[in-house]
Amino acid sequence: MTLCEANDGERQDYVTIAERLATISASPAEDLRQLWRRIVFGLAINNTDDHLRNHGVFAHFGLSAVEARTIVAEVVQAVRQWETIAVRNFASTQEITVFRSVFDQGSHILASVMKD
Repeated sequence: MTLCEANDGERQDYVTIAERLATISASPAEDLRQLWRRIVFGLAINNTDDHLRNHGVFAHFGLSAVEARTIVAEVVQAVRQWETIAVRNFASTQEITVFRSVFDQGSHILASVMKD
């Protein structure tokens, strides 16, 4: 919120974040990749509550199509392992059941986009 000079509850978008950060980042290319990765992760887990408070400092867009697709593939692969990681961290069967449809839906949608 500070980066965008926004108040709590004000609506901002990724473009605003990217533009603002591009002016202050010491590593805009790396920050851009991190921003894209966070956007894709939010989609992969079917996040419906995305807001500025969910994001740290990251950068200006400028990825090639290949770079963007590579990140999408990496995130989808990582999210597909969520259930194994949840079990390893002692998530209850009830918790896993609640999250299964949400996580699976998001990663399935992204994987289908990757086929295009």
